[in-house]
Amino acid sequence: MVRESARFAQIARALAALYLALLVFVLLRPFDFASYPVKSENSVEWLSNGEGVRFGPSGMLVSGGPPTGLHRQLVSGQGLAIELWLRSASSDQERPARIISYSLNFWESNFTLGQEGEELIMRLRTTNKGANGTPSVDVDDAFVLGKMQHIVATYDYVEERVYVDGKIRAAAAMHPGIFETWDPSFFLVFGNEFNGGRPWNGDIAYAAIYDRPLSAQVVAARYEAGYRPIKSPAPPGLVAAFNFAHGLYGLESGTAAVETPALIPPLTKPARVGEMRPFLSFLNGRLVVAEASRLDLVLNLVLFIPFGVFVFAALEKRAYSAARTILLTVIGAGFVSAMFEVLQLFLSPRTSSIFDLGSNTAGALVGALGCWCWFLCGGLRGSIRKPAS
Repeated sequence: MVRESARFAQIARALAALYLALLVFVLLRPFDFASYPVKSENSVEWLSNGEGVRFGPSGMLVSGGPPTGLHRQLVSGQGLAIELWLRSASSDQERPARIISYSLNFWESNFTLGQEGEELIMRLRTTNKGANGTPSVDVDDAFVLGKMQHIVATYDYVEERVYVDGKIRAAAAMHPGIFETWDPSFFLVFGNEFNGGRPWNGDIAYAAIYDRPLSAQVVAARYEAGYRPIKSPAPPGLVAAFNFAHGLYGLESGTAAVETPALIPPLTKPARVGEMRPFLSFLNGRLVVAEASRLDLVLNLVLFIPFGVFVFAALEKRAYSAARTILLTVIGAGFVSAMFEVLQLFLSPRTSSIFDLGSNTAGALVGALGCWCWFLCGGLRGSIRKPAS
């Protein structure tokens, strides 16, 4: 029995070592540590050929403040349409790269149009969707590299539609809702996310926002009119249009914008663009935390169940009470998880999250409770605490 107990202890130590290696690999890969925060010079430049503005690997244009007038106009409107003339420079764009976004960070947006590989991603927040506008509407093979393309995304409170070069490419009516949950403190951003880290590589010649959907006939007519020069009468509902082909920060306003001239603060070009990966922080006067999907929460919980089992089993040898052993296990899990989350701040592809900390700790609690129940039922308690002589 002594020999069996020693063998069991060796196996347990080996499994614990393998688990620790797995934990480090899963939580810290790909190990490309960098100084935090990582910031690069803003790569936005105006194209002298009159074809708009170019967003490079770290470009961004952002409204000088939250466009509360835009929020008011769109929330009280008849829907939404976003019109773009753009040219993508790469199919190697991900997460997705933000072309235009009315948002605050990776996890909270009112609307976003982005690029993931060759897919066009439309995210629109409504009363029946999440804070990031997901599930999204995706258009496969939407981009032709090096070609100026016309993209229009519309919503009439029932159906989301996406047009590419005058033709409808996607329509979805799975989660209809209104804009009541839109946040007026968000910013309007071109070429990146407001907190950085989602740069889009390409050119934008023209962008327009409408407080109602555009019909298929209007979209086709806008495509046929072209982007340069844009002299055709603006469709009804135009809130604001950015004619980048006429200058870096050129702004045109429609009838609605004339009545409320302060809909969008002037666009600014930040000197440097970084990426904020918050654990817990304050931004724009509000608490910001990194959110996680339901799948992330489940995976992080499952990942720490073995932690709870190993630590509870190790502490149980010291003859602590069950309550104290479980408490120490949970505290240990919280400390270890917090260390990993802090380290992730220095990993440019990773995001630290208070939700990951919570789900890791919950996983350890589940593991500790399961181990306690096993011991309580007589499983391996005798071989661990009272090895035979």
